[in-house]
This record gives sequence, C-alpha cells and structure tokens, in this order.
Amino acid sequence: MDALLQDVRYALRTLARSPGFTATAVLTLALGIGAAASGFSLLNWVLLRPVPGVREPSRTGLVAFTERSGQGYMPSSVTATQRDLILRASPAVRGLAGRDGPIETNAASGNGNARRVSVEFVTSDYFTTLSVVPAEGRGFLPEDDAPPMGSRVAVISDRLRQEWFTGRAEAVGRSVRVNGIPVTVIGVASPGFRGPDLFHTADMWMPGATYWDIQHLSAARRPSQLPYYRYVLRLRPGASFDEAAAQLQRGIHTLALADTTQLSPRATASVLPRLGLEAFYGAKEIIDHQLVLVFGVAGLVLLVTCANVANLLLFRRAQRRSDVVVRLALGASRGRLVRYATTESALIGIASGALGVVLALWVNGLFHHYRLLRFLSMEGLRIDWRVLGFALTAGVLSAVLAGLIPAFVGSRADLGSDLKASGQTQADGAPLLRTGLAVLQVAVSLSLVAGGYLFARTLQRYARVPLGFDPAGVTVFQVEPKAQGYDPQQGQNYLRALRSRIAALPGVEQVSLVSLPPFFGITHSDQVRRLDAPPEARPELVASQQISGDYFSLMRIPVLRGAPFQPGDLWPDSGRALDKVILSAKLARNLYGPADPLGQIVVLPRFQEDRSAEVVAIVGDVHWSERGGDVEPMLYTPVGQGETPYGPMIGVRSRVAAGTLEREVQEIGRSLDPDMPIESNGPLSESVATAVASESLLFRLVGLLAAFALLLSAVGVYSLIAYGVTTRLREFGVRMALGAEARDILRTAARPALVIIGLGIVCGIAGAMYLTRFIKASLYGVSPLDPVAFVTAAVLLGAAVLLASWIPARRASKVDPMVALRYE
Repeated sequence: MDALLQDVRYALRTLARSPGFTATAVLTLALGIGAAASGFSLLNWVLLRPVPGVREPSRTGLVAFTERSGQGYMPSSVTATQRDLILRASPAVRGLAGRDGPIETNAASGNGNARRVSVEFVTSDYFTTLSVVPAEGRGFLPEDDAPPMGSRVAVISDRLRQEWFTGRAEAVGRSVRVNGIPVTVIGVASPGFRGPDLFHTADMWMPGATYWDIQHLSAARRPSQLPYYRYVLRLRPGASFDEAAAQLQRGIHTLALADTTQLSPRATASVLPRLGLEAFYGAKEIIDHQLVLVFGVAGLVLLVTCANVANLLLFRRAQRRSDVVVRLALGASRGRLVRYATTESALIGIASGALGVVLALWVNGLFHHYRLLRFLSMEGLRIDWRVLGFALTAGVLSAVLAGLIPAFVGSRADLGSDLKASGQTQADGAPLLRTGLAVLQVAVSLSLVAGGYLFARTLQRYARVPLGFDPAGVTVFQVEPKAQGYDPQQGQNYLRALRSRIAALPGVEQVSLVSLPPFFGITHSDQVRRLDAPPEARPELVASQQISGDYFSLMRIPVLRGAPFQPGDLWPDSGRALDKVILSAKLARNLYGPADPLGQIVVLPRFQEDRSAEVVAIVGDVHWSERGGDVEPMLYTPVGQGETPYGPMIGVRSRVAAGTLEREVQEIGRSLDPDMPIESNGPLSESVATAVASESLLFRLVGLLAAFALLLSAVGVYSLIAYGVTTRLREFGVRMALGAEARDILRTAARPALVIIGLGIVCGIAGAMYLTRFIKASLYGVSPLDPVAFVTAAVLLGAAVLLASWIPARRASKVDPMVALRYE
C-alpha cells in the first residue's frame, strides 16, 4: 500500500508538471467515455432501472397466459377464480395479481381540472403482491373487488395527487369522477410508482369488478368476472422463476383439461423474471436493433479514443526515456516501472470518467425531446449510480489498457547504449506501432463518418416524401362523450355544440370530425369488396377513418372526383338501405383498376350483417402512419356510420398559436361539461415528426459520435506529426543548413500523414462496406453501399487529417537551422 501511495503521489506530481499532456489525454479519453456512458445510460434507462416503489424487485416478475393458434400466440384470459386454483398448485408463487390496462378514461376532481387518466383495473391483492406500501391511506380489500360490481374506490398515484390536490391530507376520502361516475379515493401510491410497466404507466388503480360499471355496460352485457390477460407474481423466499414457470404451466394445463369450455387445452403460462420490461418485449426486435446500433457506434468511438490515448502515452514514454533509463540504472525493476505507468494511466482514466459523465449529461440533454419509440420518451433519461460506475470503470480500464503497451515498450532499455544517448533527442518509441494506431483511428472514423452520411441522406429522403396532406396549423383534440356515459343522441348534441363554438373562435379556419388522424400511433382497419366480386373472393383489408365532409378541406387532401360527405350524412339512420363511402385513389385502383368507381356499390362486411355502400368520391392518397414506404389504401365513412372503437376527435386548422388554441378549446369544454376532459394531442406536424423521431434520434446520435471520432483522428494524427517534427528538429536543421528548401522540409515532415491517410482510407472503406450492411434495415431510399458515402467520408477525413498534419509540418519548414543545430 505504501508503494502504491508513493506511485500515486509521484504520478500526480508528474501529471501536474505536464498540464498540456494531461489535459489532452483526459479530454481525448473523456470524449470516448462520454459516448460510451451516453449509450449505457440509454441501456440502463430501458432495461436496468428498477420499478420505483416496489420492495424486493428481484422476487417479482410478469406472467402472461397465452394459447397457441395458427397465427402464433394469442392472449388467453384467466379470471380471478381460475387464478386462485392455479395459485394453489404453485407453491413457489407467493402472490399472483391480475391487471387489465392501463385504459384511458375521463377523470375529474371537481375543481374544473378534468383530464384523461390512465386507469389500471386490478385484483384486490395487487399492491400486496408487488409489496407497494401506499404513501397515504390503504390499498384494496377483498370486498372492494367482490362481484358483481365491487366498490367504487380508487388508489391514485402521487403524481396525480400533486396535480389534483394541494396536500396529502386532502386526497384520501375525496370524491372524484371517473367517466362521470363518482369514485372515492382510498389511498395514494408510494412516490414514483406508476405500475409494473415503466413505459405504459398508470395514474389510478381500481378494483377489477368495477370495470363494467366504469365502462357503462348494462347488466345484461356484464360477465361475472373480469378476464385478466396479464398478471404480476411474487416468489416465495428461496424459490426460483423456473420453478414458478413450471408450476404455473402445470396448473393452467390441469385447469384447462378439467374445463375446456373456460380455457383452451393449448393455454400456456409465460414468466418474465423482471418488471418494467413489458413495453420493451412488445417491441423487442426494434429496440434490440437500436440499442445494438448505439452501443456498436459508441464502442467504435471508444476504440478510436483508446488508440489515440495509447499514441499519446507512447509519445510521453519516448520523451521520458532518459528518466526510465536512470531509474533502471538505479535498480528499479521493469515491473515497478510498469506499475507506475499503470497508476498514471488509471489516474487519467478516473479524471476522464468523471468528465465523460458530464459529457454524457450534455449529449443526453441534446436528445431529451426525442423518442426511441413512440412510447419511449427520452425525457426520463437520467444519469444514476449505475451510469456513474460504468463511466469510471470504463475510464480506468480504457486508460490502463491503452497505457499497457506504452508501459511495456517504455520499460525496455539497453542501459549501456541508452545512457550514452540520454542527452540526445531520439526518434524511437515504437514508430510502427504509433503509425498503426493512427491508421486504426482513421479507418474506424471513416466507417463512422460513412454511416453518419447514410443516415443523413435517409433523413433527407424522409423529409422529401410527400405526405398527401398538410399538417401545418392543424391541432387535434380528443374528447370521449361515450366514455362519459352519454347516449348516442347526447353525444351527437355535445359534439355539434362543441364544434360550432370552436369554429366561432378568432383565427379558426376549419373544424372537422375524424375518428383517427394520420400519424396518431394507432390505426383502425376495415374490410371492403366489390359488389360484383365472386363469393369466394376475399375482401381487401384497409385502413379506415370516420370523418365529416370538411375533413378533406381541413387536411388539404385533394378531392379528385365526386363530392365529400354532406352534413346530413353524419350519424345516419341505421335503417338506411345504402351507406356512403369515399375511396382513396390507391383503394379505387385496387378495387376497380382503370374503371371509374364513382357511383359503384361496394360491400362492407360487418359482424352483424354485410352493408352495401355507394362510392361518392375519390380522394388523394395519404401516408397514414409511416413517412416512408408506400401509401396505404384508405376507406372513409361518415361519422356515426358503423361501429368504431375510437373518437370522433376534433381537428382544428387555426392561425393562432397551438397553446392559445388549446386553452380556448378547453375553456369551451368546461362550459359545456366541467367533468368532460378535452385533451390536445398537440400540433399534427409534431405527430408527423414523431413518426421518424426514433430514427432521427439514432441518426443524430450516430452523427455526433462520428464527429467525435473525426475530431479524435485529426488530433491523433496531429500529435503523431508534431512529435515526429519535434524529434527531428536537428535533422531538419542540418538539411536546411545544407541547402534544403522549406517545401522539401514540409513534404518530408508530412509524408507519414500521407501514408496514414492512404492506409486508413483503404482499410476504412473495406470496414465500412462490411459494417454498413448491419444498418441496412435503418436506411430508406439509400443503398448501404452508396459510393457517394464512401467518397464523401474519405474526402472529409482526408482533408481533416491533412489539415491536422499540415500545421506541425509547416512549423518544421520554418525552423531556424542555427537554433536547431544548438537544440541539444
């Protein structure tokens, strides 16, 4: 320990005496550590962070009951009664709680602050299974979830309490309205807890038996129990998830065989031994690809960084060769010298890791408005102790590994010859190794720059794709009269009144109804076929929207033939023999080819009966959910014609700012029904941008990391040429004294850079051609082997390296021969 402390003190003094070298090494390594820490913080945030408020999370997990079908695995419902039977056959499982949702509902606290709230309907043992202790009040009791209707009680999140109530004492016992129904708050969840899924979060929990009541289902349509598709489990002490999975599987299989009318014999239990990952596994393939991409690029940047730091340490060891020779002559062992060099590198790594965390915070801040996926906002991205530990560990390991080769090279010496030459400047220090490290930096950087160029071209191609509509100035508002318990006529009257009052606002140009606007994140599908199609012909599955007639004018979608729906077409009489539809141009071509479909009759297959509809118009094609790719065939029907699980929503085109419009519309909503929330989905242009936000985030992050690598390569080559110039000053002085011109010295000093550029570009292009095939799935309209990308990267990198090498080479060409001859 004494020897180690001595090495630490000596290393600190040595580094302090060389502030230029120390700052360069720390800043260089910090760039790579910052890139790696930023990537790890993303991984930590998606995969590793625990669910807040859950005690002993290592013993909790997720359970999904499914059954195999011809289309893969489909959800299989398990009621609370069936759950009890399965639980008795699973001694490894201490608790198994059902959950359904989260489901968006209307909610109001009575203070005019109605809003949409995510509600999860759960079994009474939900909080005890998760071991979540309410911050105030209590959780659910068995009688709260007793059939047929349970108790109208709720537990709210601490976040919702802070929004609705000014103090903790005011929450418990208060009455709130959920979908217009009075509900009593009995508890407040522990701070931070919003359910076992970190990305599909809830703000309110209610007993499962209240689900039918909250959804306004009549007694005749209510099953005896809510069928749950998802469960959370808690293991008994000493039990394993493998034991629990096997026992749950045997339990559901035995139950299914005993009563095939309730459960399929193919039902199976799947256990995920961790909370918080449900959304991740729902999009595992996409997120896997994105995380691998980020980590791969960050790893390459870290590799460039290590090569750069290794070169810097090689320079330092060469400059301090006389010191090493003297210490060896005085009896120091080679191991002691290597240990000291490793200590010095570790100190550089610690400082670089700390600075890398600061850099990672800055990088994460640049992207906090972006989304990894639609449901993965970067706003929650944080640097916690895991990221801090990773950054410091990565810094120390990177610095030590980068310093091992220089340490071993610098500790080798021939005492006789080296002592004689200790007073002279020497150009040794493993020149081939230094050149090889510089070539590695250039090659890896070229691959990253080429990838960044391909991603930039992809974003340009996305931006040039015509949407088929104009989202600028359009804001969409979500309102749910049906969820509030309104009957169809009340809902129609409310929407008509709301629509007319919004249209009267200053600056509002148009107001329209639409079930699902484009780029809303979800779609509604329908089926359609020609009337004269043969009976065996399968109907075409298409995306569909319910709209009012002014929707096309609102969205600036051209009406190619015919006329839009008229006001009398909305909420048509169910007894009307012939419905009306509008086809997009692509759907019209798919159904009728070159023939004119206007006035033709199509058939809309329904659950109850097939409905016939007349084609009254053909409109332009639009991109519905993706910026790239082909346009979707689209079917438009009038609002109220047929069933739809969504909307209608209110689309508003206005000249006023979106924030001002939102406040005015919500004020109108409060005057019509204070318990009915009207929530804005924001400007439609933002929804369109969100469609490529995931790619934009990754592409910009890769571009930033590629810029880091380019900078590091330029710094590395600059350091190499500068060191070469310093060690050859005497040679250059002799040459100039013997008549060499400045351009000859300039060419001689810069020649190593030309070798590095040539080898680096050849190796880099070969590596880029291999690596870009892994990003093919992320590109749009651009080939992964686009020669322009490789040429652009080579020119950009070559120019940066030449500029970096020209600066010290030019300094060599201006050396004074007499000063250089007296340098030693």
